[in-house]
Amino acid sequence: MRNILILSSLVLSLALEVSCGSKSAKSSKAADNSMGTSNPDSNSSGSWYKPALNVSWQWQLTGTLNTSYDVELYDIDLFDSSLQTIAALKAKNRKVICYFSAGSSEDWRPDYGTIEAASKGSNLDNWPGEKWLDIRAANVLNVFKARLDLAVTKGCDGVEPDNVDGYNNSSGFPLTAADQLKFNKAMAEEAHKRGLSIALKNDLDQA
Repeated sequence: MRNILILSSLVLSLALEVSCGSKSAKSSKAADNSMGTSNPDSNSSGSWYKPALNVSWQWQLTGTLNTSYDVELYDIDLFDSSLQTIAALKAKNRKVICYFSAGSSEDWRPDYGTIEAASKGSNLDNWPGEKWLDIRAANVLNVFKARLDLAVTKGCDGVEPDNVDGYNNSSGFPLTAADQLKFNKAMAEEAHKRGLSIALKNDLDQA
């Protein structure tokens, strides 16, 4: 969980991701064949949440969540936030973005065992329990499809996938910029098919 994001960039990247749905759908059709994604046109209406660039927000991934801020958007941890917490925020007309790491395994997450050992690479510096993932592996994308399904079940309006820049780090795999872009586009397409916004984090070079 590398919190190196300037939060105004989060809002910008959310707006960028959600405004390019048609381009993302077109670019992801090749990924559908190689990475096992499904029908790219299942949510072609672009009905996902589209925040304004000046949206007010609260970003909190750890500790007891303070739900009292008068803001439009909360960004919180997907796994650590309960259905009740998210429902309470939405009852206050808050939009909820749910964080998870898409480019690394975290050994404390409940779905850690579903990630194949061969897909786990080098340790992330300064983050014990995290390993870079081979984002080329179909198993990895399938794990994160399940996370997107969980986000829908919990009532998240969008997701914030972290560590989507393995190609630019010592991941333990020969990842290329093209590999990363393919994975990121596949993730965006899967999120949009579920009616979810998706942020781009730590990989602004490929925005």
